Amino acid sequence: MRPRFRIRTAGWLIAAAASALLSACGSSTAPGPTASQQAQAPPKPKPNVAIGDSSTADMSSAVSLTRLTPPVQLKFEVTSHPQPGQPLQVDFALIPVDSSVATLSARFAGEEGLALVSGAELAPVDKPALGVPIRHSVTVMPGANGIYELIASVTAVSDTDSRTNQFLVPVISGVGIAPSAGGAASGVDSSATAVKPR
Repeated sequence: MRPRFRIRTAGWLIAAAASALLSACGSSTAPGPTASQQAQAPPKPKPNVAIGDSSTADMSSAVSLTRLTPPVQLKFEVTSHPQPGQPLQVDFALIPVDSSVATLSARFAGEEGLALVSGAELAPVDKPALGVPIRHSVTVMPGANGIYELIASVTAVSDTDSRTNQFLVPVISGVGIAPSAGGAASGVDSSATAVKPR
């Protein structure tokens, strides 16, 4: 009788172990999402990337004077070569590249010798569209041959702060600065980007 009891006991233990193993396997396997559930999942938010505008593709980019990335990109172009005593129109495009910008404005100023004839201020623009250029024109007049600086101070206001970024547009009037005997313009980097006629 004892051997038979042991065989039955052993069989019961094997069956219990198998049942426990199957239960463990069943509880650890969770069904994955169905195709319909995946289709109904909300799309991931897209990053703030400005929409391209082909109308500014041929314009030059002004040089930012701040280390932080400005929330606005500034581009410019001119239609003629700057000449001493002659008015020069500079066309600007202010392109918001941050969706948090609620109001955008700008002021323009020329250094000594570069008179600002018109367009010194861009009135505040509320709720500017992301990536859509805001056009503005400035007329300047250089007093003599030389290299002048036209400064644009662009202010972007959001719900949390207000930030002003300055941009530089070099203007080469006439022949600029005559090169010295060494072949380089005195005090001027010959590799600097300057306003060029289109």
